[in-house]
Amino acid sequence: MSSRELKFEITKKEAPYAPSEQLGEYTVKRWTFRQKQEVILKSTIILDEVKGLGELKVVDYQIEQILTCVTPPEGFEFNRETEFDADVGDLLLDACRKVNGTTVSERAIF
Repeated sequence: MSSRELKFEITKKEAPYAPSEQLGEYTVKRWTFRQKQEVILKSTIILDEVKGLGELKVVDYQIEQILTCVTPPEGFEFNRETEFDADVGDLLLDACRKVNGTTVSERAIF
């Protein structure tokens, strides 16, 4: 079972090319069922409403998960347009997966 909250620090060692404002202590909190469903909704393009067909945009899903679950270090605010350093983004997404209990098979779906 996963923890409901995870605190960790991103330093230059983990993210050598990250801007200094993206370094520091992050808090990742487990999402609620409603939050998860809202992230899926925001990340899906409806292809055929009658047939119930949609396309989940993986990038949007990952970004929305980070925006929903992550509290950044003091002094750093982010939004949908924030360009995260690749290492920072990968570390945040990994932490979200851990705290939300995302399984390997769920990841394969996306």
